[in-house]
Amino acid sequence: MADWSAPQDLVRFDDPYHAWAYLADHSAGTRSTDALCPVVIEILPENNTYASLIEALERFADEFLGNSDDGIPLANKSNPNYPFVVTGYDKAHFQRSMNWLEFQENGSEGEDFFEKTAYLRLYLVYAQEDTLFDRENNLWENPLFDILFAGRAVRNRATQEGVTEGASAVPKNANVELTIIDDSIAFLNDAFSTDPGTRTAKTRFRNIWFQDKERFVEGVLYEGARLNQENIQDLLDQRINSTEAELYRRGIVTFIEDVVFRPLDPTSEEHQPLAFKASHGTHVAATALRSFDQAVEAGQQSNEEPETPSVVDLNAITVPTFATQDTSGSTVASYIISAMRQAMLWNDERYDTSPSGHTAPDDPVPLVMNCSYGFTAGPKDGSHSLNTTLQRLLDARNAIDRPTALVVPMGNSYEDETVASTDGLDEETVASTGALHHGKTIELDWVVLPDDQTPSFLEIYARAIGDAPGNTDIKVDLIAPRKGIGPLSVIAHEARSAEGRVLREQDGPPLGLWSSWPPASGSDWSRRAVLALAPTKTQRAGYGTVPAGNWRLRITNMSETPIEVLAMIQRDDAPGSYPLISWQSYFEVPRGSASLAQITGKRTASVMASCKCKHVFVAGAGVGKSDDQDQMPVGASPYASAGPRLPQSDGPDATALADRSPYFVGIYGSGTYSGTQVLMSGSSVAAPVLAGKLAAKRITSTDNWPGHDFDSSHVEQRPEASRLGFAI
Repeated sequence: MADWSAPQDLVRFDDPYHAWAYLADHSAGTRSTDALCPVVIEILPENNTYASLIEALERFADEFLGNSDDGIPLANKSNPNYPFVVTGYDKAHFQRSMNWLEFQENGSEGEDFFEKTAYLRLYLVYAQEDTLFDRENNLWENPLFDILFAGRAVRNRATQEGVTEGASAVPKNANVELTIIDDSIAFLNDAFSTDPGTRTAKTRFRNIWFQDKERFVEGVLYEGARLNQENIQDLLDQRINSTEAELYRRGIVTFIEDVVFRPLDPTSEEHQPLAFKASHGTHVAATALRSFDQAVEAGQQSNEEPETPSVVDLNAITVPTFATQDTSGSTVASYIISAMRQAMLWNDERYDTSPSGHTAPDDPVPLVMNCSYGFTAGPKDGSHSLNTTLQRLLDARNAIDRPTALVVPMGNSYEDETVASTDGLDEETVASTGALHHGKTIELDWVVLPDDQTPSFLEIYARAIGDAPGNTDIKVDLIAPRKGIGPLSVIAHEARSAEGRVLREQDGPPLGLWSSWPPASGSDWSRRAVLALAPTKTQRAGYGTVPAGNWRLRITNMSETPIEVLAMIQRDDAPGSYPLISWQSYFEVPRGSASLAQITGKRTASVMASCKCKHVFVAGAGVGKSDDQDQMPVGASPYASAGPRLPQSDGPDATALADRSPYFVGIYGSGTYSGTQVLMSGSSVAAPVLAGKLAAKRITSTDNWPGHDFDSSHVEQRPEASRLGFAI
């Protein structure tokens, strides 16, 4: 008999997704001491004065940024409570931050400047996972810093050599930068060179960072492989006597002595994206560059562009494969932050970075980044740690005349039946809209499918309606589809900071986890809970499975206050071009049930799409009328996610063509290798179209966004047209 019981060592962590991963991995005997976690920390000064912030930063530098003889930061091994590994990459950001602070302190903007920056935070220091979760080490109450986020473990690869970070020379003619953050990008593809296929072909890439080439050597974490333009051109020149496929398969590149690529191995069971005919990152990067070129050409023909046309520097950052394969989507957040910071460092090469101050050129070089990732794990009201971090980073750079923008997709979950809400019910009076009154229950079936090799997640949110006093206590019951698994019955008390239950069979592996945490500061919700269920199929020794079927979910209002309840199933499907090892769970209303919840397409947008920052542009997927790839969308694609995202709209900022017609799904883009084309669909392929156009027009803020710059007669007035956003 498997029963839910209070855990003996439930990890108090702000991200229950990682609490589940920690619990499952430790139960299966995974040695987390063999792994490192990316960690987001925030420096905590003794008070809020500018001087104390400087003092705290200097103290952190003294304790954790010490140098070895060869100038590479090492872990502070003298204090086992703080086993951080700080890379040279992180130190570069830290030193640049200190330079800025010292410069501003001596100037007139001082404290006001610091309030506008994101430099309170360091984003990718590393720590042993065990230490992070071992509360006896008192990291949570440490007076110097606080842990805001920790990603999944990064496995050590001590057998590989370190990587030199060479910086590329900054060209003088480019006046805009376009950086693509995605999975594997086939950087030798003809789509990314001038005069393709000839001996005079020149790469259009300036920098590439492969995040998944991490190495941990003698106490030092070398964070990926970075190639500059000279490195990339050397490889491109080798295509005269070899094909790009052979270069990828060979895996060894000789242009720089200590860069060693793992070759593509056809006998390996590990996923190798560049071995596939389609690579999501290649399609996205080629689409963005094509969109940029077309926008520049169109502007020159119409004389709408300035006399000096936009000339682009193209950069790429590939996130680790294991982060892409995490179907909850939560692992990738820290790598997106890291990628953005690297893109900003490359952009900073154009500026005077001397310790005496940073001087912006008379004509700044805007940076437009495209990150065609989306995930539904977490709150969608702007309070997610990733969203607040993105906003602080982007606002800080734009405040110092370094125009920077980020383009993200809206999402593709409108038809997935993953959201159920009381919102919109009881519409007889406006005051009672969405109300779940005292003692009333909503009832749903959470349908978990067979042969699913990934865990399934469900989030529950609650908040009081109107100004009625009282709490928002809710009772949650979860009944398994077969006997032998005891039902979960627990009350989420508003007054408690955290509580949890673990589903186990005696001393067996965990089969489920109930976690209840207060939402993050700034959230619109007062209660948050997460249910995790183990996979229904596994090939990993030591991991448990749960039965497939209909898990009956009941949520009851235990407070006197009318409340609104929201239940959201998280993304659980395999990303494009990745092996299909998972199936999307979904909601059903039980037959004969008088459930007070409705299954809806609202609130299906990606978490990143809810970022409340005018420098974040959100792209939606649109559908055309025919197979003409260059046409305008006439409506939202059926799967295009909806908000609410902004007060003015349920839709994105702009919609680009993602499906050529209702019967011709997808748009053509570059395959992995030169001369190949593949069809891909979704808002992730609409986003680079928007990014390319923004880069061509050098737009980095919605303050300069043209708004409704399309002829509404092109748009068919169907219900989904409201999900198109502001522009096409």
